[in-house]
Amino acid sequence: MKKLNYKQLGQFIKDVYLDNTRYQVNKNVPEFKKDGKYVGDFFNFTMLELDGDNPPTFYHNYSPYDIISSKTTDYAAVFRGGERILDFEFAPFMLQRTGVMTSLVLGGLGITNLSSKRVLYIGTGRIARCDVEAMKEHYPELRRISFIDKGNNSQEFVDFAAGLGVHADKEDIASIGDFDVIVCHTSSKEAILTAELLNDIKPGAVITTFSSEDFTEVATEYFDTTSADIIIDWDQTVEEAPELKAAVTTGRADRGQITTLKTLFSTGLKADAPKKYTIYRTHGTPMQNLAAMKLVMSQESED
Repeated sequence: MKKLNYKQLGQFIKDVYLDNTRYQVNKNVPEFKKDGKYVGDFFNFTMLELDGDNPPTFYHNYSPYDIISSKTTDYAAVFRGGERILDFEFAPFMLQRTGVMTSLVLGGLGITNLSSKRVLYIGTGRIARCDVEAMKEHYPELRRISFIDKGNNSQEFVDFAAGLGVHADKEDIASIGDFDVIVCHTSSKEAILTAELLNDIKPGAVITTFSSEDFTEVATEYFDTTSADIIIDWDQTVEEAPELKAAVTTGRADRGQITTLKTLFSTGLKADAPKKYTIYRTHGTPMQNLAAMKLVMSQESED
């Protein structure tokens, strides 16, 4: 199945968030044990799209995992009127639907050109590379980026970026204050952007961070609504992101001042006046999966 166009994918994601009352979402993750010990689980997201008097469409994402192989994958299936109308491996599109989010948020903030912006990637793995691809599609004027890589992917990342017409320079975390856009794609269990670096963040900077519930790239101090405009996918993100939840629980972040993507795309940031910086915390949502599935369906119907 062919790769998705990032501009089309971004528009589909935006449309799904803006029109989310059409959809119902159910999450189910049964766990399995042997002798009382966890051996695996089966992650399921089911989304139903209403269509007036017509049969609804069911979108299903599913992903099995076991501790023996330590492997997982993602598949998707679509049903309507009691018939399966599409099924396919979803894993490649998971990377793309995550990678496009930085570009979508920048666009939602009214940033239309990156020629005068310095962009830093923290992490250089597969999702980071999708992020660069998406940024290049949305911002063709992007010619140079910087990156921080603690692994052995530096030259691979440089070569990958060069293939897109983007020059990539390796940087050190000490230069964090030089950047207008900071994109975090790591699997760190400890904060990369520590509290000690907070005062170095450039005024007007945009930070995007993509950790799962088991990881954290950014210290909880960054989620302070007195100095930061905080953007999340949807309200559930507060419960799913441990460092953000801690900020809300302790009163550092005023939940009423946190902007969801639907609000960002429809009316803009909640804050009356701009803060020192903006931070987008995503945990990934079934809405993004749904948008990618709908785009795949549209392409299949055209072929």
